[in-house]
Amino acid sequence: MSSKILAILEQRDGIIKRAGFEAASAASKLAIDLKLSADALVIGDSISNLDEISKYGIQKIHYLKHAALTNYSSSAYSEAISDLVKESDYDTIILANTTLGKDLAPRLCIKLDAACLVDCIKINVTGDELVFTRPSYAGKALLDIKLLSKKKVVTIRPNVFKAEIVNANAKSEVIVKELTEVNLRSRVTSFKKSEGKLDVAEADIIVSGGRGIKGPENFHLIEELAEAFGGAVGASRAVVDAGWRPHSEQVG
Repeated sequence: MSSKILAILEQRDGIIKRAGFEAASAASKLAIDLKLSADALVIGDSISNLDEISKYGIQKIHYLKHAALTNYSSSAYSEAISDLVKESDYDTIILANTTLGKDLAPRLCIKLDAACLVDCIKINVTGDELVFTRPSYAGKALLDIKLLSKKKVVTIRPNVFKAEIVNANAKSEVIVKELTEVNLRSRVTSFKKSEGKLDVAEADIIVSGGRGIKGPENFHLIEELAEAFGGAVGASRAVVDAGWRPHSEQVG
């Protein structure tokens, strides 16, 4: 049985992303079912919306600060997080299955000797055990999985676990730790955004096209419809693999 739950919250440019709040909400719901408390962790230099975490049912917020960690560093993040997890003895670590989450989760598993499960779409409590559901065979089958290790690292699919407010007036305990030394063996130096385009991972509305569009020259129809709805342009795996659309637009 899990005894302590920690949500890892992703931030970009000092702003916690929606996927981070989804991870916080998922951790909180799980903690309620298990009659435990849920904590959160965020790493960065200056987080502008830190106070928003409290309303999602988070009891304690660990804020690890360092000027060099405005952007993601796989070496520094994995080291700092694993140190805190060991120090505070968290058993279940939840983070979003974003590009960052996909890179960070397996690194944490190695450092924590934990089982890893990615892209979960449901978490249930059966008795005192956690049962995770994830798709397989390109979504054609769903697997219910129990992790037998004491420590578990789980990524959840963005836009599946809704970030639900538990108490809009809640105030979490914030523990700020100034990191003096960080391992910057690898780090992200900059981000390049597609100008004028919504991120499919963050958009509320997505208009997606597949092979039925017949060719890349016809994708303007999808773009025009997405613009009319105020949504993002999405593309199927087959279309992306064929080179019709960039990987950043892949959905499903």
